[in-house]
Amino acid sequence: MRNDEIRRGALFRCLCYAALACLGCGHGEDPAATRGSTLVLAVPDVEAVKPDNWDLDFLTFLPLAKQNEHGELEGHLARSWEHSPDHLQYTYHIRTGLSWDDGVRVTAHDVKFTLDLLTHPDLALYEGIQATVLDDSTVRIRAPDPDYMLDISFFPRHLVEGMDPKRFWEWDLWTHPVGNGPYRFVRYVPHVLMEFEANPFYFGPKPGVEKLILKFVGEAGLTELLAGNVDITRAELTQIPRVAEDSRFRLYVHSYNGARGIYWRADHPLLSNPRVRRALTLAIDRRELLRDYRRCVHVPTVSTKRMAGATAVRPGTGSEAARRSRLGRPGRRRSSGEGRTTVSLHG
Repeated sequence: MRNDEIRRGALFRCLCYAALACLGCGHGEDPAATRGSTLVLAVPDVEAVKPDNWDLDFLTFLPLAKQNEHGELEGHLARSWEHSPDHLQYTYHIRTGLSWDDGVRVTAHDVKFTLDLLTHPDLALYEGIQATVLDDSTVRIRAPDPDYMLDISFFPRHLVEGMDPKRFWEWDLWTHPVGNGPYRFVRYVPHVLMEFEANPFYFGPKPGVEKLILKFVGEAGLTELLAGNVDITRAELTQIPRVAEDSRFRLYVHSYNGARGIYWRADHPLLSNPRVRRALTLAIDRRELLRDYRRCVHVPTVSTKRMAGATAVRPGTGSEAARRSRLGRPGRRRSSGEGRTTVSLHG
């Protein structure tokens, strides 16, 4: 099971991930065509290529499986698998004929090594995962849930088994990767860029982009995009209005299982009454909040997680009169202006 405190970084773990892609002179071409077969992606720094950050480790390292465009699981490092009736134990058959970029064969021992490494006490990125190698192409994994199938990319045991887990994030493997994925490493220029090319020995379809460059730009992603120096950048929600109406760019929104929300502190004296918290919750215009940020209004705006001791309220329930009634109980003052409700709470 994955530890919550090391869930992937800020980029790919908000409710909506927005990316801006340059369409090239406003003619609507595929972004890859702006530089022939080369795509330049703006990233803050080299930390983006490390595991559990931007998921860019999947460029060069394969997971056991991936979801296709229909949400169906497809084998990658694993060609097939079976599971126990309770889904706690899976037996994976590793794809034969796979090799690392240095020519060494990929085996089930690489899978076990990676899982043992990530659950090592000095690293502890995951917990509760146990792997047993049955033969060179078969590994049995027992875990509380099978999320690791998609979440984890697997590393070459022969190159890193002697390295110190305490220095995991400093390993040269991240800046000079030797992988087996759709792309292979070309060069690393410290503080400037990393370059990858399509892997001619990749087992799957050839990537649509021949060359990928990660340009380290700090927080200047949008500036670099506007200047024509990169093709794709992450967009902060507050930056989207600057380019949303510009025909040179295309906005991509990616939804995830995570969520952002407003949580009321039930231990605060002004919020200890559940009726007050419910009234405030019902008074929030979620759609207006999304419009203020120029975000996609089709994104669900309901609560998705119940905190300990919290009361879940279905958005949109109750009439306006009911909301005003709750806010107008003794000890609360209500005043209106320009169609908005302002609430003042008395202790």
